[in-house]
Amino acid sequence: MDDSFRLQAYALDQVRALSKRRLTLEEGYHYEYGLALVKTSASLVYTQTLALTNQLQPVTDSPAHFALYAQSCVREHWPKTNLLLIRVGY
Repeated sequence: MDDSFRLQAYALDQVRALSKRRLTLEEGYHYEYGLALVKTSASLVYTQTLALTNQLQPVTDSPAHFALYAQSCVREHWPKTNLLLIRVGY
């Protein structure tokens, strides 16, 4: 398996369609990657909802998650309250 699937655009309808049929190994990789994107998107929305409801600031120690959340804030016009904590010593 190569990493070219990471360059593809994914849509929820595409992931749904893949979930409803028997897949080849390559299609299975695409489905799993698409499903991971859906789960990540859902968790970002849930994080934002919890933060706004409880007047909290989202915090992460993952630079990748920090960047993804910041990008989502820009795209969705959410307040940019994300904070990155750099962990040391583990």
